[in-house]
Amino acid sequence: THVNELSLLLYVSREQTIKFLLAEGEGSILTEFKWVTLLVFIAVVFVFSVYTYGMSIPSGSFVPLILIGCSVGRLLIVLSNKFFSFSLDGGMYALVFLQDR
Repeated sequence: THVNELSLLLYVSREQTIKFLLAEGEGSILTEFKWVTLLVFIAVVFVFSVYTYGMSIPSGSFVPLILIGCSVGRLLIVLSNKFFSFSLDGGMYALVFLQDR
């Protein structure tokens, strides 16, 4: 089956998106994200987070920061696996950047 990566990240709940970014291995729906997809996702989440943070409504900033941290960690692993031929676990580094944010 064909799964659109960007719709998988954008059109599900934020908690499910975090699970997709942290997932790695045989049982996950999508084991590798393309770097372009992750870059677009980071840009969309960042722009919407900044926009809602500037409004006078309670929107929260904790979960968007988790999403951005997981996405940056996953993006760095995808780029390092692609350009430097590493074989690193994407979910583990997404978790590390989740803690860093």
